[in-house]
Amino acid sequence: MPVEITLKMVKIPVSDVERAAPFYREVLGLREDFVVPEYGWAQFSAGDMPVALYVPGKGGGNGTAGATDSVHFCITQPDDFRQQLRAAGLDPDAHLHQGNDGTTFFELQDPDGNTFKVIVAQPENTD
Repeated sequence: MPVEITLKMVKIPVSDVERAAPFYREVLGLREDFVVPEYGWAQFSAGDMPVALYVPGKGGGNGTAGATDSVHFCITQPDDFRQQLRAAGLDPDAHLHQGNDGTTFFELQDPDGNTFKVIVAQPENTD
């Protein structure tokens, strides 16, 4: 019988956790759990999933700040997210895209250039 594997945490390399934290808290709207600049670590929550920011070489890993490009978040309230982006000083329409598969998503970059997609969840078909 195969061993069940689950995802425990997403880690994202940044150059400065204090500079990056407002993007994750205010733009993405993740819940900030804690920020500890002296350890080069900040932790947020996306639902039940911890999202950690770390400064490479300070114990969290040796990734390259700005190189993350494959983390996708999902939202169910796109109008609320658009308002959140406006409140953070961003134009939602400038970040809104339509994928070849019909998905709608926002593409955003944190202060280091890490790129994220925030996918708009499709309503489930109840037929």
